[in-house]
Amino acid sequence: MAPAFRIHKPDVLATLPRPLDYSTGQYHAGEVFTQQPGSKKRKRLEVAVGVDGEAANIYHSPLPAPLTRSATRGRMPTTATNTHTSPPRMALPAGFKITVCKDVVSPSGKTTSTTKSQRLQHKAPVARIYTSYHATVTPDADARGNAYSDVLAVCNDGQIVCLDGAALDERWSMSAYSLCKDLLPPATSGLEVDSVFHGPASDFLKGVFGGRQDALGAFGRTIDAETFNPDVLVLVATTRGNDETGRYLIVLGAVARHNTNAAQQALVQLHVAPLPRHEGLAAVKTPTYQLHVRTGRLIELCDNIMRTYDLTTAVPRLRDAVIMPDASSSFVQLSEHSVLSLSPMALTMTNITYRSVQAQSAVTMEAGAQGGGHPPMLLTYLAKLDLAIAIVNNTIYSIQIERHKASSKEGLLIDAIGRGLSKADHLPADLPQRRGKAAFSKYLPGTLTDAYVKQSLVEVEEMDEALGQNDLKEFERLLAAKFGVTMDESAQAHDDDTTTPDWQWLERPSAYAAVDRRWVLYAISRVFSVDVKDVNNDCPALHCVLPESNALLYLVVAGHLTLSNILAAFRSELNEADVSLFALADVLVQQLVGVDPALELLMSYLSATKLGEVELLLIVRTIMQSLDQQPRLALPRPNGTQEDDEFVTMEIDQLERELELAEYNLGDESNVRARLLTAAFERLAGYSSVSTVRALRIAFHPTEILALIHLLRIQLVGSAWTTRYTEMTTLDQDEAARTASDGVITLIAELLARCIDAVGTHGWLTSVSVGHQAEGGGHFLTALKLEVSAALEGLNEAVEMNGLLGEAVRFGTASLAGRSARGGDRARAVEVVASAELPLGLTPKQGVTQFKVVSGGEVVERSAREKGHLLSQRVKEYSLEKISI
Repeated sequence: MAPAFRIHKPDVLATLPRPLDYSTGQYHAGEVFTQQPGSKKRKRLEVAVGVDGEAANIYHSPLPAPLTRSATRGRMPTTATNTHTSPPRMALPAGFKITVCKDVVSPSGKTTSTTKSQRLQHKAPVARIYTSYHATVTPDADARGNAYSDVLAVCNDGQIVCLDGAALDERWSMSAYSLCKDLLPPATSGLEVDSVFHGPASDFLKGVFGGRQDALGAFGRTIDAETFNPDVLVLVATTRGNDETGRYLIVLGAVARHNTNAAQQALVQLHVAPLPRHEGLAAVKTPTYQLHVRTGRLIELCDNIMRTYDLTTAVPRLRDAVIMPDASSSFVQLSEHSVLSLSPMALTMTNITYRSVQAQSAVTMEAGAQGGGHPPMLLTYLAKLDLAIAIVNNTIYSIQIERHKASSKEGLLIDAIGRGLSKADHLPADLPQRRGKAAFSKYLPGTLTDAYVKQSLVEVEEMDEALGQNDLKEFERLLAAKFGVTMDESAQAHDDDTTTPDWQWLERPSAYAAVDRRWVLYAISRVFSVDVKDVNNDCPALHCVLPESNALLYLVVAGHLTLSNILAAFRSELNEADVSLFALADVLVQQLVGVDPALELLMSYLSATKLGEVELLLIVRTIMQSLDQQPRLALPRPNGTQEDDEFVTMEIDQLERELELAEYNLGDESNVRARLLTAAFERLAGYSSVSTVRALRIAFHPTEILALIHLLRIQLVGSAWTTRYTEMTTLDQDEAARTASDGVITLIAELLARCIDAVGTHGWLTSVSVGHQAEGGGHFLTALKLEVSAALEGLNEAVEMNGLLGEAVRFGTASLAGRSARGGDRARAVEVVASAELPLGLTPKQGVTQFKVVSGGEVVERSAREKGHLLSQRVKEYSLEKISI
């Protein structure tokens, strides 16, 4: 499918001036926000870039030239890499001073630039600078109000300083370490801030804390986007200690000046939790972090592995770890699922949810000026323009990204299929040995080697040569080796003996060894043959050319003689003839019956092969046809007299075969037809009724369906299901007769219902299945209804008798149990009452409680006399039932 994402060739947005220090100077870039009083802070289509010792510029993304330019002296700290600025621009000169650069544009278009600096009292370097989400209006000399926001500076050691946005006066300064010291390990001596994130409390409440107001209860007020929405700072910090270091997620809340009172401090601690550790933290390079507030995910890029942490739980947990395709040095999050990463070789868009590469483009960015450049870094992503901004050396690039227009179609699993990445799982050095059968490891599809194919072709030629010379012994010996079947060599045969030795057969089809399907198809193609010229009316001419071979018996008992294997073995012949599966199954069953008229081979075929509804019904139809014993037809006598001897010999052979079959059918252990019918019916009941009715209409004629219904009626009568429970049957008179199980009636009723549905309303109305008699269909249904009603009445009588006898048996069992508990081993006189009536139902429906509540609410215990009195009132009158057998 076509890719849903596309990364265009990067365009040069601007070339930055060189830093003052040619060897160690750096660039410091960040996003630009704007805010008006009473409105939310909004992200502008601009980026702010500061050059060490040169200037701080704001670049508009569609335009290559800088909008504003403010000169700076000295070198900016290397930690100020993500400066968030608003219309008054800020920079960090040497000596840890904060400078505000202000531009005022008059109505005539004249721009007046002013600067104001303030030295920080705290000596630690500043890691991040943010402006508060609350803008206040301060009147100036011209009676026009200007919007100012407080400035929040986060230092490397966790000190947070709040400055006035207009005068840069220090409002307050507090340490994050002192606020959360009690929740850190006792050996911790300080913090080192790795990354800082800033946002309004309402966004963190919905995303990270899942709407739980109690998580932000330290503010003392309910968080609301309109009335009370303080700032939240999230610090990813490393603790310093004597023995070991750890990473912690620290969430702090900064309350605005007009929302605090005298008793409330400006900075409160909201949440502290440890982050999971991994081996990549031992690297010298500090990991890169990004926070997706709406989903509560923290993304970390460390040692070319991108890890995603879930912050919505009480303790952050590692959700996923993905190995990036290239050595990525920076990344920016485009949406909940997509991340754009930049490496010296390529730009890659990754789906972190399904661990896949959505798009990739080779980097063709020019190196720019040599020396004093910036390492490849992605600054921001402008969602309105689908544009990503990056800095490589001393050049700003804009990268256009083509993505789904509808955000609901982004991050789908269909876009990740075929583009997967490896998961960062550390496997042990020594894997455990593989268990189980390893037969399929040599014959997996797609793993054939040239040596295996050449050897197979040579073996096929040897088997064909032996079969062409009518050497069945050698043919079966080679084939048995491929099937993993041992041959019975106990009987010593002579060299000139052409009889083939028997194979050793197993009890279950699953006990046979797994073989390559190619040899199964080869055996089917040699045991059977298909004549395309004789195909008429979708009926294939399938012949068994080796009826007495062990190969045919193996295909049957191992369950390999399926329709799919036959179609695969004769693919070219059957495709040209356009043969239906029903016709092929019918011919196959007839061939098996022709090979073994005693139906033992058909029984093995039914028990070992996975058959469908059509094949099972064809077997049932074949058995029903064999039940109707037709008179033997004499062979046509030839006209001449020379062939009299051959005719007599053929007649004698046919008589011998019929005599053997009759003797087999009359034997005690020869009830094959009954076992075949039972097995076929049981497997048919496992299929759905809809598919069985459809198969009945395909495989059976209406008259045959009626014959099947008649056969099921015979089973109802023969198993004594249509007689009353108290009547004597042949099963009661004959002690050796086998009583049918209780599940037989369910099976017969289910098959009867499916047969009636298969005939259909039209068949019953037109009386097609009853010999075209007008009233035959009505008589047939009436008789069937009477038989089913009699069977149902017998079941009801059995249930009623079971209830009566069961109550008496339970009463006797309970009496014996009570007698044994009281010491029934001692001999006692037993009084026998000469009566056929037994008392039933002596147990009261509801017992008497041991305690009762008297006046005043006091709970007292009942006396034995009171319990007996209450029991005598609740026991109903005795009911006497007479059981006569």
